[in-house]
Amino acid sequence: MDHRPDLLAILEASTRPYLQQAAARLPRTVRIRLAAGGRDGLTSLGHVLPSRLILVDDAVPDLSAFALLREIRQERRTICTPVVLLIHSRDAGASRDAYGAGANSVIVMPQFEDDLLQLFTNVLLFWCTINRVPRWPENADVSG
Repeated sequence: MDHRPDLLAILEASTRPYLQQAAARLPRTVRIRLAAGGRDGLTSLGHVLPSRLILVDDAVPDLSAFALLREIRQERRTICTPVVLLIHSRDAGASRDAYGAGANSVIVMPQFEDDLLQLFTNVLLFWCTINRVPRWPENADVSG
């Protein structure tokens, strides 16, 4: 049985309840590990089995989202884990920088709470129930 969390969420505190409400809407249980900030998220990567998805808000405290993405991509255990970055800017440069740092998907945060709940529901539905992430053996060469 696979005991890893489905999702490591590194989110700004005000958005966490919407993620939990969205998870409750899904047809199956989604196991969520909430991190208090960027550094807590990195610490979590070393202490729990890799998640099926890492969700990062670019407004998390104590570490820039791009630095966090680069750290996630340098970690052998998470090099292939999908990372979705939620950004607060519609600037094309922010999206380009996010993909360059290792994001698999970049989504602009909606302005309204109902839209945020729907966004989280859609993200969780796709990445945690439909998408399949390969499991790499500890000795596998994932360098490409």
